[in-house]
Amino acid sequence: MLPGEGVLPPETLSAFEGLSVNDVFKFTGDWSDFQHRLLFENWLRRLQDAWLDRSLGPRWMPVEQGGLVCPACGGNAHTRKGYRSRAARTSKGEFPFSLAQVKCKDCGRVHRPFVRFLGLEPRRRTLGELAQKALSLALKLPYGPSAGLLKELAGSGLSHEGIRKLVARTARAAEIIPPAEVVHAQVDGTKVKAGDKACGEDVQLAISVKKGPVKNGRPTLVKKLVHLSVGGSAPLKAALRKARPKYLVHDGELNLTGCAGNVQRCLWHMGHQLGYYLWQDEAPRGEKAHIRKKLCGILYGKDYTPKGAAIAYGRLVGELKRAGLDTSAGHLVRARDEVFTSRKTPGLGFATTSPVEREMREINRRADVGARWSKKGIENVLKLLMLKRFNQLSKNMHPG
Repeated sequence: MLPGEGVLPPETLSAFEGLSVNDVFKFTGDWSDFQHRLLFENWLRRLQDAWLDRSLGPRWMPVEQGGLVCPACGGNAHTRKGYRSRAARTSKGEFPFSLAQVKCKDCGRVHRPFVRFLGLEPRRRTLGELAQKALSLALKLPYGPSAGLLKELAGSGLSHEGIRKLVARTARAAEIIPPAEVVHAQVDGTKVKAGDKACGEDVQLAISVKKGPVKNGRPTLVKKLVHLSVGGSAPLKAALRKARPKYLVHDGELNLTGCAGNVQRCLWHMGHQLGYYLWQDEAPRGEKAHIRKKLCGILYGKDYTPKGAAIAYGRLVGELKRAGLDTSAGHLVRARDEVFTSRKTPGLGFATTSPVEREMREINRRADVGARWSKKGIENVLKLLMLKRFNQLSKNMHPG
């Protein structure tokens, strides 16, 4: 007989006449869940009975000093005190089981020592496999829809407040461990609707990037989380100085001097930001396009040597100053020391922040829920989101 085969009596087979494949699937699934509940309850009961026999001796030959300790007085002499009915919330609904109780002979305290031995958290009856699914949903959706979807799909679940607390507990236990050696690092930031400030709070993100294997004919990147925080840039700079990347690419919003061996301004941001500064200088529209095109020709032009590109860049700065476009000229002057690092350093494999920009889109997608976050609340979610995306969550807390 093959696995899954069984012999059904004729009356059972006749009952299936006229039923669709969906009806059969539901019947077999319900039967499987019924058996699963019986096995779950019976195995837990037998497991606890075996532990009680080892700790207190058989019922007919009890021992005076067992292996259990009273949480009230510290005594280790106990007697059995029956079972309490409990129900565990799982991804297949609620599973009832019996939880053994013992009574301390010294102080009379009745307690349930097997809560810890069975891996159940005090005052929480949600199994880890359901919590992992809830956490996985919470990293993609707001807490309310996550709770509703989990209950709809699993028939059991956590409230939106329960999911929020689960995220907070998991984030406290999760630690960002950067790679042992960070060669290429990328930094970016974005605003999220959080905290007390009207404009929100900054999210600071730093990742390491290296080229991965070619999959399906397309090159891939391997990314790891180096730092994520909500608020000022001081924690970001401290994390970068500790990781000490060899190469660092950023958009120029922060002064990251001394945070890496070689710092490169994102070439795309240079042209994009110049357009904003030209607007501040009230440059004519046609002239703005010409200046931006000229800058891009210098930054991306392959005909320039590193020295020739620097000379052309300096001439452009002079032209802007003579035209009275001082804000735009100041932007180019501030970036001068970082804009040609990729030309001078052949080992720098990235000249734009495209890899980290992809992650910022995920951050903005999850943070934009139409409500204001607390600083710690949004940091918890985004920290776990990035750790999961980069496969840096430990196995015992991975959302699965």
